Formats: sequence, C-alpha cells, structure tokens
Amino acid sequence: EYRLWRKEDGDLCPLTVKAQMSTLRVFLKWAASIEAVPSDLYDKIMIPRVAPEERQRDETLDADTAEEILEYLTKYHYGSEKHVVMALLWETGMRIGGVHSLDLDDVNLEERYLRLEHRPHQGTNLKNGEAGERLVAITPELTQLLED
Repeated sequence: EYRLWRKEDGDLCPLTVKAQMSTLRVFLKWAASIEAVPSDLYDKIMIPRVAPEERQRDETLDADTAEEILEYLTKYHYGSEKHVVMALLWETGMRIGGVHSLDLDDVNLEERYLRLEHRPHQGTNLKNGEAGERLVAITPELTQLLED
C-alpha cells in the first residue's frame, strides 16, 4: 500500500519509488533487529524494477529560469561556488561531470578557454572518456567571473 500511495502521491519517477522502497526495507530490517516489528516484515517489501530508460531524467532548465538564477547569484553570491558552477553549466553546456573534472591548470583565462580532460586515476571521469576531452571557449563575462 505504501508503494502505491507514494507512486500516486505525486510526480515521482520510478527510480525515486525504488529508492524509497529500498530505504523502507532497510528501516524495517533495523526495526526487526530491535524487535519493534516482526522479524520477516522487511521481506514483504517489494522493490520495483526500473528499466534502464527510466533511470534518467529528461528535464531541462528553461532559459528564463536559468537567467533568473544567474542574476540572483551575480547580485547576492557573486563568485561563490554555486555561482561559478551555474555559470559554467549554463554558458558552456557542460555536464556536471565536466565541471567537476576541471583543475586550475585547465583554465586559460588569457586565451579564454577551458580544457576538459578525462582523469579516471583522480576520480574525475568524463562521460565519453578520452573521446570527451576537448577545449571549451568561454565568454569574456565568464572569464571575468573565473578570474574574480
């Protein structure tokens, strides 16, 4: 009943329902360990299977919202990590993993570009591995933000 209630409660993706059911199962197993519930209750929790195509969200950020976020960050949190990350994501179209892979040496402010490099030994993988390595041009405004 809980699973059906959660699924019908809102716009939950199947992966969220699976994660919540897994959490509930772990909780019930713990509760059984302190004899708060029957010892086999956690076995009754059915964890839904999630197809590979349902494991990703296809939501996008519209331009107006992105610009509002950037205006707010520029005004109230200029130069903060959130501001820099949002600007990098929005202005370059990079994935979060691409932003995460950046090192200081990858930023060339003079020539206004970023170098994305696949570094699995450092835990900063690009989605397409070495095939994802590239130079990314940056605007004068983004260059100034990174410099500041």
